[in-house]
Amino acid sequence: MTTVARTLLDLAAVLDDKALARAVNDAQLKCRLRLDDLAQLIARSPGRSTSRLRTFVDRHDAPTRSVFEDAFLSFLDRYGLPRPRVNEDVAGYEVDVLWPEHKLVVELDSRAYHDSEQPFERDRNKDADLLTAGYSVLRVTWRRLKDAPALEARRLAVLLARSAAAG
Repeated sequence: MTTVARTLLDLAAVLDDKALARAVNDAQLKCRLRLDDLAQLIARSPGRSTSRLRTFVDRHDAPTRSVFEDAFLSFLDRYGLPRPRVNEDVAGYEVDVLWPEHKLVVELDSRAYHDSEQPFERDRNKDADLLTAGYSVLRVTWRRLKDAPALEARRLAVLLARSAAAG
């Protein structure tokens, strides 16, 4: 029997980056892992696969809820865009991605969760309420993130720069 942190340390030696991110985030979401526990284990285990886990401890990101959110954060890193908060409450809604200082929200939309009438209408109400509360909303699809990442990065950079200049 081992702790969740110890299991993640062992998994860090064999999982790719995407699978390791998902394992750490899922452990946090299920309240089975505290980043402090992981940090203590890393400190006691020099020379092991600790550098791959240190990223999670150093960033103090809230856990992501999906592979799409993981991919989006990796996309931001790849294009040198600032790290946002994830799964935050804004104006009575949980938003996928938030830059509070820019009052910018990104919603990550997949057909699996947003392609029927009820989610479609709920998303439009959410956008209207966020806009009313002073937040800009950009909806990003999986296809756009994968097929045209440079275009998505430019769009996001413009929105972040515009809000910084207005602030």
